[in-house]
Amino acid sequence: MRFRAFIGAVCALGLFAVTLFSDAAQAVPKGVTYDDIVNTGLANSCPQIEQTVRGSISLDKG
Repeated sequence: MRFRAFIGAVCALGLFAVTLFSDAAQAVPKGVTYDDIVNTGLANSCPQIEQTVRGSISLDKG
């Protein structure tokens, strides 16, 4: 049973590290305006549609 607890701790530590070092963890405070963001480079950290699309579903007319 110690092995199971060890694996759980390693998984928890891994998830913590991934969350800590990901770009998504850097949140922009609520209530910012365009003037607060312009020329700061924050807009370049937004995900693009091409990065998030996994596939497509064809739709028939009618």
